[in-house]
Amino acid sequence: SPENLEIEPKMRVAWRLPRMFRASRSAGAARYRRIAMGVGAAAGFVGAATGIGAAAAAAPGEPRVFCFGSAQYNQLGLGTGKNMEIPTHIPSLDAEQIEQISAGLHTTAAVTRSGEVYTWGRGQRLVLGHGDRSEVPYPRVVEALRDAHVSHVALSENVAAAVDKEGSVYTWGSRALGRQGKGNLPEKVDIKEIRSVSCGPAHVLAVDGEGRLYAWGEGYEGALGLGDSDDRKTPTVVESLGRVKQVSCGAAFSLVVTEDGKLYSFGAGDYGQTAQGGGVNASRYTRTPTLVNALQRHKITHVAAGVYHAACVTDEGKVFTWGYGKDGQCGHGDRAVHSPLPRQLQGLAGVKAVKVSCGDGHTAVLCDQGDLYVFGRGRDGQLGRGDQLESVASYRTKPRSVEFFKRQGMRVLQVALGGYHSVVLAK
Repeated sequence: SPENLEIEPKMRVAWRLPRMFRASRSAGAARYRRIAMGVGAAAGFVGAATGIGAAAAAAPGEPRVFCFGSAQYNQLGLGTGKNMEIPTHIPSLDAEQIEQISAGLHTTAAVTRSGEVYTWGRGQRLVLGHGDRSEVPYPRVVEALRDAHVSHVALSENVAAAVDKEGSVYTWGSRALGRQGKGNLPEKVDIKEIRSVSCGPAHVLAVDGEGRLYAWGEGYEGALGLGDSDDRKTPTVVESLGRVKQVSCGAAFSLVVTEDGKLYSFGAGDYGQTAQGGGVNASRYTRTPTLVNALQRHKITHVAAGVYHAACVTDEGKVFTWGYGKDGQCGHGDRAVHSPLPRQLQGLAGVKAVKVSCGDGHTAVLCDQGDLYVFGRGRDGQLGRGDQLESVASYRTKPRSVEFFKRQGMRVLQVALGGYHSVVLAK
């Protein structure tokens, strides 16, 4: 609670006051404390920890951020440490005009229209970017990126990255290679004109404005696509690909969509996550970008890698999944451990998918009308269906609709899945 916060002078607080009540940074912590204590109840701080009320009313039509699932490390940003089984609004971000969200294993991030980055959750592996390993229970601005004007952020278990409006890339985290520092603060990478980035637990892929693909980090089992398993401390161009449109990193494997709609994979494939097929002659890994033949008749528009499974969307709005499926995260009505070939989801009849997101044991599908479907592990509430007459702890092996947003008259704009939690941007 605000009255228990100990704030040093000129230190930015973890929770946010409404703009009308904010003190200038030069005023110091004492002024923050007086304002918070004097108007906290009127400003809505009573409900800030539970998602009830708002620290500042969102402008009409502005997107709002919702979290649900595990709060073991306060990755929901509500400060309670309590799991949420239904989408729960984060009121402290209402006034911040959020444009993009991301989720790591036990962490969450949001980027504002003005280019600020907020992170919260587990700080043990330095992926919050605040300079230490402290757990952060509420959205807190990353001071080291304040002047960068960030447009995109990506979180993973041990590495995080951000791209600014100029195309520069910053990385941080306990396993962020190629840095001068220790990973506790964002540091600029020697690479320019980047338009998107994705992080695995120990490697990074980035795409520049010309569609070139760069890879760096740990190269275990060929995760970098450079023909070997060596680590790279500096961004290295991945050859043998056309113009790249989008990338997604899993645990020691990578997925790449080219501008002509082809899907390539490389890295570890123990559970079929590279979609290169199974059988006695199948390789455990693919060290160079390899076409996913099973999908070459389809035009792929979006792909997402989870920890050991993956999903993609075609230009017709069809969804295919593959890889590790013991928790039902492949959505085919079973819990197959090893699915080495993409299979089309049959539980989305009548809807057109546009994006997918994969966590550890759950998957989400975003449709063109703003509807959200989920499947897989739900024991921590990460499927957001706690308002349905069903066991939250049960696995959902086929797609199920998240009805909360429909009932609120809201359209889902983005979804990001962490290890055991989910984040949604909706309006």
